[in-house]
Amino acid sequence: MKQTCRVQTLASESGCSVDYCPGCNAFHVKIGFATLNFNPEGFAVLAATLGTALARFQGQRRREAQDGVQEGPGGGVFH
Repeated sequence: MKQTCRVQTLASESGCSVDYCPGCNAFHVKIGFATLNFNPEGFAVLAATLGTALARFQGQRRREAQDGVQEGPGGGVFH
């Protein structure tokens, strides 16, 4: 007999959500109409990777703002 999922929404924002099902021991990451399923270890790696990427992006933006660098049309950089 197949066990019924007992999904718990852990976070939800602007068309994205992260659910967890203890029966499946899986995280369900929903982005728009797509759902990606991760085991806890895989989800931890994904979360850490996204956090690192965001921190690097924000640091780059801060450095650019301090240096007075602005991105121009088409992605070019103007000083």
